[in-house]
Amino acid sequence: MNIVKRHSPDIKILQIATDCVYSGNKGNYIEVDIHDPLDVYGKSKSLGEVVSDNLLNIRCSIIGPELNNKSSLLEWFLAVNDDEVVNGYNHHFWNGVTTLQFAQLCERIIIGNEFDSLRKLNHILHYCINESISKYHLLLIFREVFKKY
Repeated sequence: MNIVKRHSPDIKILQIATDCVYSGNKGNYIEVDIHDPLDVYGKSKSLGEVVSDNLLNIRCSIIGPELNNKSSLLEWFLAVNDDEVVNGYNHHFWNGVTTLQFAQLCERIIIGNEFDSLRKLNHILHYCINESISKYHLLLIFREVFKKY
């Protein structure tokens, strides 16, 4: 990444990375596990992870309201009429974080000056503080939070 090399090493960069670099076959991946993506999206994200002393890749799955694209599971759920049936999958799991949780992490890294200590551990930080739940249960949470009955 040329932009990283051209700037001062004093500039710190937090890069959002995705857990889609893994197939999910193994489960409980750690930062040093070999990437094994199943699709072009995962392969492209794997190639996009930069290793630089002043860059920390935060690998996670994020869920929250979208400003533009509106193509996430949450946005799809919110767009469904109240009288429509929404089917969720019990065998597809999610272990991500909300946009609020992610923002709080970034705040802690920046305000708490934790970048260097995290970067010394690895150029990747897996951020998955919530327990895995099925997409079905995630939809039930959406229904409760957004009062769509």
